[in-house]
Amino acid sequence: MAVELPTAFMYFGAISAVLASHAVAPLELSLLVVYNALFVAPLIAIMVIRRRSGERAERWLATGWERLLGFGQLLLTGLTGSAGAVLLIAGVTSLLAP
Repeated sequence: MAVELPTAFMYFGAISAVLASHAVAPLELSLLVVYNALFVAPLIAIMVIRRRSGERAERWLATGWERLLGFGQLLLTGLTGSAGAVLLIAGVTSLLAP
């Protein structure tokens, strides 16, 4: 449960954003269904690849995992830093605006 806790915060954020949009209920429900589908899509893709390709898939997934660990950390750092800079600029400009 502790491993899933950080994803719960993102889920609560998605729910809050959908509720804040004041859209009609069917649209709100469909947005949450789309969010959940996108959340589990990588897990389903890995499961399908493993079932269909067997041993060959294991090597391919292991190679992909190694690439993700090497390049993913750099990409995540860049994206997080960029998002933080954008939020900082937005916050400072809104504070300085008359």
